[in-house]
Parts: sequence; C-alpha cells; structure tokens
Amino acid sequence: EQEARRLGSDELRGEALMQLAFNADVTDDPDTEDLHTAAVPLLERAGRRRDVAILQLNRGVTHMVRGRWPAALKMFDVAADGFRRCGFVLGSLSTDANRGGLLLEQGHPEAAAGLFDDVVRRANAAGNPRKAVFARGSAHRARAWTGETDAAIDGLVDCIQAHRDAGQSTEAD
Repeated sequence: EQEARRLGSDELRGEALMQLAFNADVTDDPDTEDLHTAAVPLLERAGRRRDVAILQLNRGVTHMVRGRWPAALKMFDVAADGFRRCGFVLGSLSTDANRGGLLLEQGHPEAAAGLFDDVVRRANAAGNPRKAVFARGSAHRARAWTGETDAAIDGLVDCIQAHRDAGQSTEAD
C-alpha cells in the first residue's frame, strides 16, 4: 500500500488494501472493517467492480464460517448484487446459491427453495446448465425440508441423471 501511495495510484492502493482486507478477514484482525471500507471506493473509482464484489463475497464467507449468519447473508446479498451490476453472471449465480445454502442451514427452507428456483431460471437464461442442475437439486433438497420428500426424491433422481448425462460424475455422486 505504501508503494501504491508513493506512485500516486489509487487503483494499486485499492488492490493492495483489498489483499490486506482478505488476509485481515481470515485472521480476525481488528482492522478488517477499516481495510474493507478503504478498499471499496478506491476499487470502484478504478472501475474494478468485480473485485469489490469478490471482496464482499469473501467477507460473507468469513462471516458464515465464524457463525455470524445475518452478516453473512447480508454480504452474500451485496456481493450477488455487485456481480449482477458488473455483468459477472457466474459470480452472481454462485453467490446466490451459497446464500440459498445458508438460508437452508439456518432453517428457512421456503426462502432457500425460492432463491434456488431463481438461480435455476437465471442459469438457464445464461446458458449455464451445470449451475442450473445444481440449483435445481438444491431446491429439491430445500423442499424435502418442508415435507415434500417424495417429490424431492424424484427431483433429485432427475438431477443425478442430468449430471450423468452431461458427463459430470462428481456432481452426480
């Protein structure tokens, strides 16, 4: 960051602060929030909106791992929106799928199923069948938690077959 300051480059400074924020986040450094707050406007001014969303996504993952569920959901929502605004479709889909998984784990299967259904719709529209099948399977799993077990099992069997048909044996397993 000092070198970026010396060079007078806000973009390089934003990148340096982003890397420092990643490390601070993982180590529970007390300066984490300040580093995030300082990095975001510098990256945004440099047009690095994808990096901002990645920073927000990583922050959400750290919150999730630390058990700070509301903060994780908020950051996943912010990151997914950031990915959508900068046109990074896969980032948006993956972030929303993570958010759906967290909603499910936190006892909100209806909300999770709805979010997974939205990911399926958007993944199909984006021409990403792999993500669509994954999200469809996740939606079935969420519905199983609401008591729709027979339909969920049938849906999961269909998803397993779709993965196999596409040569995605790991996902099928």
